[in-house]
Amino acid sequence: MRDDSHTPSTPSFGIVLDWWQRARARWLRLHELDRLSSSEIDRMAQEVGLSGIEFLRVAIAPDGTAALLARRLAGLHLDPEAIRLISPLLLRDLQRACALCSEKQRCADDMAEDPNPVGWDSYCNNAGTLKTLT
Repeated sequence: MRDDSHTPSTPSFGIVLDWWQRARARWLRLHELDRLSSSEIDRMAQEVGLSGIEFLRVAIAPDGTAALLARRLAGLHLDPEAIRLISPLLLRDLQRACALCSEKQRCADDMAEDPNPVGWDSYCNNAGTLKTLT
């Protein structure tokens, strides 16, 4: 009989497969962007209200930005659909600021502990707007 109690734990196949699928999708996205001309990138960026550089930053950023904003809004008891009804441009601006934020990991870590952690407003680019909406 084998004693597996001293065998180091390994990640489950599902975790590895999920990571691989996310990484592959990101690599494909980057490959597609490499094939576009700068004018095509600028046109696409303009369609979503970003500059070309902002568009590229959002495109190469890890996924999860929308989920972070949704969690922040929920933690503050704000409804994204209500914000959209008041001002679609305001919601788009919140999304853009969140997508371009350099503190995504800090935000995710904080919200993993508490949906409305103390101090979030010190690093969140959307803090002023979100506090006004609450």
